[in-house]
Amino acid sequence: MIEFYELKEQVITEVNKFLKELEHSNASFNTFETQISLSSIKDLIPFLKDVTTCYFKTPAGNEILGMKELAFYNNDLELDEIEGLLSENPKLDFMGALPFSNSSPLNKEWEDFKNHFIFLPRIVLFNDDKKTFLRINISKAENEEALLKMNLLTEIEDLFSFIHRDPNDLGNNENLDVQNQENWTKLITDGLSELDQKALKKVVLARSQSVTYEKEIDAHKLFCDFRSSANLYEFFYHSEHGASFISFTPEKLFSKHKDIVVVDSIAGTLKVESDNKGSDLLQSTKDLEEHRFVSNYIKEKLLDITEEVSELFKEEILSLKNLYHIHSRFKAKLTKKISNRSLISTLHPTPAVGGYPKKEALEFISKNENLQRGFYAAPIGRISSQYSEFAVGIRSMLVVDDTIHFYGGAGIVKGSMPSKEWIETSDKIRSVQCMM
Repeated sequence: MIEFYELKEQVITEVNKFLKELEHSNASFNTFETQISLSSIKDLIPFLKDVTTCYFKTPAGNEILGMKELAFYNNDLELDEIEGLLSENPKLDFMGALPFSNSSPLNKEWEDFKNHFIFLPRIVLFNDDKKTFLRINISKAENEEALLKMNLLTEIEDLFSFIHRDPNDLGNNENLDVQNQENWTKLITDGLSELDQKALKKVVLARSQSVTYEKEIDAHKLFCDFRSSANLYEFFYHSEHGASFISFTPEKLFSKHKDIVVVDSIAGTLKVESDNKGSDLLQSTKDLEEHRFVSNYIKEKLLDITEEVSELFKEEILSLKNLYHIHSRFKAKLTKKISNRSLISTLHPTPAVGGYPKKEALEFISKNENLQRGFYAAPIGRISSQYSEFAVGIRSMLVVDDTIHFYGGAGIVKGSMPSKEWIETSDKIRSVQCMM
């Protein structure tokens, strides 16, 4: 049982002492840190208030939770500011997501996340070497004025006054496919025509399914009630305006520890059924071709910023609860300092979620796909001084009021069949729905 009251009292007492030691600090942000007793950070989520919140868990079990925004970083110039702040204060952590592309603005159902991408949290909880730590970030302005310090303590006390959330009782629901199968067939057919006529060799096309319930959905409870499985990232991003983005994704965009970068290639999909094996994927010319588009792209991009790329493993089967994928992993050592923003723009979107070549694929998606991708298939994760990690936001959903928008995509190459791609995207959407 988590002793919320004791945790709050410990934090308030120690922060008060910390503030008195900051009289002469000139840093833009100072960070208070303390070790706490907490078995699972995720267990806190159902008790949090409706403030901007981001939770990120890696397949290795590393957790980080950020609450309440101090600042947002939205465009390239603002994201580059993060590198300077990390040099000044290595204890800062930045969290959030970036849109799939700049040509796909966040509107309609994504309105609550408009211009709210990567943020610096007020409070951060994370685990490291089987220990759990809590950090509180304090801006220079708060440090300089007594009234602001008092307001800060009141704010922190309020954030640690956890609330109780009732279980979701959603009632009946109504399904709506944004693209019906007829429109989907036309989209795939147009894509195949483009593959035949131009430089485009692969394009990933997506569709969504919206489910509306009788009652408003509590996304905090919904996320914690999901039955996740091994080999998945878990991501929860709640806007203080109400909407929440959730992803249970197997795909690492990259992790960067000091100057070592690790990148995943995941492409090629087969539904888990009694009459097939994951190894069947390795006999599929279409799936191997799709996977190798992704792997070759990653090696090419990594060689632009490193001298040597090694394969940690090649074309193995990734087994998930409902799906198999072909999985390769690459490692490289950076030859020069590169910002996280530059690394994201170099790698994203890989052909696993965009297509190949990148420019032609993104142009086709923007022109033809009747869908606001938002954070779907986009970079999601964290940035810190020594370690940064981003996953790709597939196997995902957007929760807005009484509606959940589910997303799924399929890689289109020569030989793709619209009916099979419809089934594949349905399987990917269902793989998330069955976790509820």
